[in-house]
Amino acid sequence: LVKKIHENYRMIYFKDVVLLRFLDDGALNTLGSLIYYNNATIVSHITECPDLVRDLFVKINQAVTSIDRYEKKGGQGKGEDRGPALTDSEAKDPFLFLQELCNIVKQ
Repeated sequence: LVKKIHENYRMIYFKDVVLLRFLDDGALNTLGSLIYYNNATIVSHITECPDLVRDLFVKINQAVTSIDRYEKKGGQGKGEDRGPALTDSEAKDPFLFLQELCNIVKQ
């Protein structure tokens, strides 16, 4: 899955940045089709793996809980009552992943 995601990211970058001026319409359409099929494979794999979806929502729930504890303490310190608060990256990553997944599905 990670390999497909990286491959797709590189193809999108090449299509939109590097090769945009040099490719004809047929080549752009072919590259677009490859990106589309990679997106379909990625979404299919994610939706067919219940553990991945469950882990994603567990992380989202942890992030929301961490934010709630932080706000209840007036924005000071970490929530010692339930363990340390999540870092910004740990809190944002599940939401960004879900947002990107929704963007892929919309295409």
